[in-house]
Amino acid sequence: MPDFAGLLYNDAGVPRDLGADTIAIFTTATAATETTGTGSATALTQTDALGAWSSLAVADGLYDVRITDGSSVRWRRYADRVQLREIWVEEFQVVNQTDGVSNQLLLLRGNNATRAANDEIYVSFQMDDSGGGITEFGRISVVGTTVTATSEEGRIDFAVMTAGTLADEVQITGTATAPSANDGQALGTTLLGWADLFLATGGVINWNNGEVVLTETDANTLTLTGVTLFDVAAGILELNDAVRFDTGVAMVAGAYALGRDADGTNQLHLNVPTGATLEFSVNDVAQAVLGASSLTGNVVGTGSSQVAQGSHTAPAASLTAAGHAEIATSAEMNTGTDATRTVSPDGLAGSVFGEVAVQLVVFDFATDVATGDGKFYLHIDDKLAGMDLVRIHGECITAGTTGTMDVQIANVDAAVDMLSTKLTWDSTETGTDTAAPAAVINAANDDVQLNEVLRVDVDAVQTTKAKGMMITLVFRLP
Repeated sequence: MPDFAGLLYNDAGVPRDLGADTIAIFTTATAATETTGTGSATALTQTDALGAWSSLAVADGLYDVRITDGSSVRWRRYADRVQLREIWVEEFQVVNQTDGVSNQLLLLRGNNATRAANDEIYVSFQMDDSGGGITEFGRISVVGTTVTATSEEGRIDFAVMTAGTLADEVQITGTATAPSANDGQALGTTLLGWADLFLATGGVINWNNGEVVLTETDANTLTLTGVTLFDVAAGILELNDAVRFDTGVAMVAGAYALGRDADGTNQLHLNVPTGATLEFSVNDVAQAVLGASSLTGNVVGTGSSQVAQGSHTAPAASLTAAGHAEIATSAEMNTGTDATRTVSPDGLAGSVFGEVAVQLVVFDFATDVATGDGKFYLHIDDKLAGMDLVRIHGECITAGTTGTMDVQIANVDAAVDMLSTKLTWDSTETGTDTAAPAAVINAANDDVQLNEVLRVDVDAVQTTKAKGMMITLVFRLP
């Protein structure tokens, strides 16, 4: 609803404090004049000692305001039209009270005497910068790209300040919304993404002016053109229907490829380069392997009825059937449940069964841990000679608090430290398994030789010392 207010002064600039009938507000339908009585007024008010007046908000409508000061009468007519060079306002409101489906609210017009293509009008958005200077932070421009009568065309440009420069960023024409420069704008950001993308039938996603084009058709078909490589960098490409090949393409001799060949035989090819093989697996276990000159595979049947496939070689050996024995890996040996594979010396040495664990009681269980080099020594005998240190762990009986407890293992004869990151107990922890950072064995200094001596150096203890210290060293052949 409209609200009217103003100030009234005499010619000397003195505020006028007048009576209740001084300000009269009439509807425009009243067609009020200087002689119209106040009984026809919608609202009456008066000025105060400061010359200020205001009306209670009146109902929506069109109004004329009459201000009377003795014989002087002033009007604010609804029908007034005003021409001004500049207006400074605290709050600018534009209200169209016409009761219509579509009402013009604001008209911004350029009025060039000479008209030419690319004439422009714009709205500027300015604020003060940190130094108090007036800076244009944004601009909306309307460009008449074609000004020929009956063939007019326009464009709207949106400009923002970036790094101290005002530049056009987005433009709208009758056919497209686009960045003002190629590759100049992103649609969304890493933190502010669009919820959805909706395209009409026949919608196209076009990369680099036709380099790659994705097109949808009425047949619920997506057509991808221009692609020479479709690379799924990670994850799984899942298809819930059959893979079909339309026209054939020639198989590339040195490529791994599946497709319909374009040759006269019209065959489905599963191709691998020279020297490679085709493997058919169940649960990642090879059941048949096709090479250039042989087909080897698993067996069919059980017991004495087993028949080798492909190369007709013997099946895999078991506790009950003869055949070729497979060498077990170190990981398979660690499991200790496989009854069909054999053990190699190297695999055994690399398994847990080839490891030797040595436990060092550095401090008695009720004794405070103290810093210093040479708190324990270990002699390397012929059992450990030639092995590598592969794991280390520390325990104490009573945890220390405030700070860490740090231990280094030194090879006295080689004059090197075996840990690149020391063995550490964190505050309130009895074991090193949760230490951050964890101990790291130096791969260049991890080997031990016959009659070498290893030394335990305690480099730091907690403020409240831990009690008891046990260190376990695990060795394994390279």
